[in-house]
Amino acid sequence: MNMILILYIWNGRKMGLTELEKFLKSISDVLASVEIELRGRLFPEKLIVMEGAKNLRKIEFPHLVGEMGNVPLEIDFSLYSDTGDKRQELENLQRYFSPYLKIFFKLTRTPVVFLMYPETGTFFDQISKKLGILQDIKVGDQDIDDKFLIQSDNPDKVVGFISSPQVRSTLRRLDYPIRLEFKDSALLYAGKPFEDERFSAEYLRETLASLKILAESYINLE
Repeated sequence: MNMILILYIWNGRKMGLTELEKFLKSISDVLASVEIELRGRLFPEKLIVMEGAKNLRKIEFPHLVGEMGNVPLEIDFSLYSDTGDKRQELENLQRYFSPYLKIFFKLTRTPVVFLMYPETGTFFDQISKKLGILQDIKVGDQDIDDKFLIQSDNPDKVVGFISSPQVRSTLRRLDYPIRLEFKDSALLYAGKPFEDERFSAEYLRETLASLKILAESYINLE
């Protein structure tokens, strides 16, 4: 079971290279504290800057490889920053480039394809469900049913998977709202936006531990 950790970090303020290097060093320390060993240089000798629409600048960092325990690990960093002067543009962009964490577990098999999205409760979604346009599998757990919109071509197998007490308790521990995708021999986790100070060793350690439980339970599903 391979794991790919991808961190997208939104920088809402202008940051000089010295401050940026210090910020990345703090992230590196967090990764080290959860026993993630990296091979490569986190802060590149030369930044690759890609200019985007609306004065958006994306800074690419090296692709790193390493391991967490005996689990192979790959890490990609991207930092988005606004280069314009208009405050309104920055506020608009923050909605789309908030910091969040993505984790991929590469799995040996795909017992069933299913997706779990945060339940929005919008009027359009509610109407779509009533008309049968939008699938929403109910698993019989009020907390999970209220939080997630679940979709799959094999509802019975999904309900069986989530009926496990260990799986249910693990889903409740994850920092909602989140997106989970079980497909293409992989588990994708996309966490909610977080502030820089929320990226702590404890936060990362707990998230990885919970996802490992889900991944192991999933690949053992008959």
